[in-house]
Amino acid sequence: MGFEAGKSENIDLIILDLALPGRNGLDIARDWRQMGIKTPILIVTAMDSTEAKVKGLDTGADDYITKPFAFAELLARIRALQRRTRRRIPQSCNSAI
Repeated sequence: MGFEAGKSENIDLIILDLALPGRNGLDIARDWRQMGIKTPILIVTAMDSTEAKVKGLDTGADDYITKPFAFAELLARIRALQRRTRRRIPQSCNSAI
């Protein structure tokens, strides 16, 4: 269901964990990009090596954050991605910090 939902043009941002049951998040991101999906993708994962980060970004992610992370940093990254795509930032992201 998540893969299909990611194909919608009504989504402002995709937050994608790489450790998913049944399918690797990198494969999902790659498939979306090959389909022409332009929605910003923020990878959230525990894989913190430079190699993993480079692979995630080269696969099509727009940003990459490793666990554990501060919630304020996650919100700041969401706002930054939305600024780049000129999409409206939900009020809840502005007031949550």
